[in-house]
Amino acid sequence: MPNTAETVSVLPPKKRRFLKALFYVLVIVLLLAAGGYYYNNRPAKTTQYLDSAPLAAKSIDPFESAAARPDSPYRSDCWPGWRGYDGRGIAPHNSPPVEFGPEKAVRWKVSVPGKGYSSPIIWEQRLFLTTEIEKELYLLCFDRSDGKELWRQPIGKGLGSTHRENGFASSTSATDGTLVFSFFGATGLFCHDFEGKEIWRVDLGNLRQIHGLASSPILYKNLVIQLCDNATNSYIAAFEKTTGKEVWRTARKSGGGWSTPVVATSRDPEGKTRDELLVNGGCPGFTVQGTLISYDPATGREFWNWPGPVGWGIPTPVFSDETVFVCAGLNGQLAAIRLGGSGDVSSTNLLWARSKGSPYVPSGVLYRDRLYVPSDRERVDCFNPGNGEPVYEKKTSDNFYASLLAADGRIYALCKHGKMFVIEAGDAGKVLAETDFGEICFASPAVAEDRIFIRTETTLYCF
Repeated sequence: MPNTAETVSVLPPKKRRFLKALFYVLVIVLLLAAGGYYYNNRPAKTTQYLDSAPLAAKSIDPFESAAARPDSPYRSDCWPGWRGYDGRGIAPHNSPPVEFGPEKAVRWKVSVPGKGYSSPIIWEQRLFLTTEIEKELYLLCFDRSDGKELWRQPIGKGLGSTHRENGFASSTSATDGTLVFSFFGATGLFCHDFEGKEIWRVDLGNLRQIHGLASSPILYKNLVIQLCDNATNSYIAAFEKTTGKEVWRTARKSGGGWSTPVVATSRDPEGKTRDELLVNGGCPGFTVQGTLISYDPATGREFWNWPGPVGWGIPTPVFSDETVFVCAGLNGQLAAIRLGGSGDVSSTNLLWARSKGSPYVPSGVLYRDRLYVPSDRERVDCFNPGNGEPVYEKKTSDNFYASLLAADGRIYALCKHGKMFVIEAGDAGKVLAETDFGEICFASPAVAEDRIFIRTETTLYCF
């Protein structure tokens, strides 16, 4: 009989080291998974920092009232940029349909060539989109009345890295009614007229980010403002609309940011107003500590910052006359900050912060004194903006990439895989209608007059 002790083999040192390393890797993976599970399932808590009180729901939004004035610049037949006018996601004097779908109440539908997740923009009878066809980028123009493609303008090749759920045609264009401005990351910032003629282009430098870039250009007076957060040398800059000449540039400590800025107007106790350019996110290196920063949109000078958001800041901030509401991303914080601050406003202007509930990608909407947020937990959440306390949760059975839209007392929520819910605004959360497009929907809806335009992965619909 052989000696059992003599037959026990000893693993070679190289194999022992490999198994030991594998063990530690598995331990780290399990710890990360446990930490992620705890982070996503931790109790939600709202902390009040300054005097705040719940607000009663309104029957009409202040933005709707402003749009109804005779001198209002907000037109019912235009949706001129990311999330419409001012990036609010509100159609102030439009009444799009409630019940519609891929085979119901369709005015027209057309196939969209290539791949792109940019949202439609509209000026009168022109509708613009961007797309990527066989590695070439294009700006497309359609007739809003019947969906006929009027022209497609080649841009060039997409440059740098990107993510399969991003691509090189995710940024939404902007228009002032004469010119169209489009951002294609490292390929550049472009300006075209309404016939597709290129007016100017700007080389923005070697913009690189492993997930690609997706911030959309915004217009402010005579300026086009573009956020250029990327892996290194991030900045935000403003250019003259007519010439593309750079007016100002401000460096940012960011390793990547995909939010689109908005401009809000604050008012101090003496009644003096100032415009504030609000930029969410921007995480230095590979950390998840972002910062909400307010800049002077005319000069790029920083007014104030809140270094509080934990999470990749992708959602666009929403705002009222006095307050900005920020979602940090990655099931991170939701917070309300009073406008008009200076320096670090953590101890001076932070009204309330909720420990979790922020969506990763899509933006919410502040409408009739309720804050609606598309959650990464397959639901739409409604909060009281006065104190941050929840009003209701509405299950949707899917997550979101498209941002919410508010119009005529309704919230339109388009889910990632094509389900769409129309929810009554207010505290009841009543679902008025739902449909299913049956395919990926990353682009956000647009509205002009009483029509709603939806871009799916393959098709552009008008209802």
